[in-house]
Amino acid sequence: MKAYTYQLLKERYLPEGSDCRPSAVYKRVIIEGAKENGLPENYIKMLNEIEDNMLNPFGADWKVLLGKKLKIGP
Repeated sequence: MKAYTYQLLKERYLPEGSDCRPSAVYKRVIIEGAKENGLPENYIKMLNEIEDNMLNPFGADWKVLLGKKLKIGP
């Protein structure tokens, strides 16, 4: 089995104090993937509680990019 890992180079670190919260879209993709793969409800609840940066570059139609309709909300 082949596996790849990525390591962040020190010169690529974000400056201290940078906003490192996930985008709203990324957070939703992770949550929906957790649901689809049957991860525990307490884990999904924890993901929902992660504060996102409120950025949604695709507007209300971002779910179309995922190829299916998604339930939006916890």
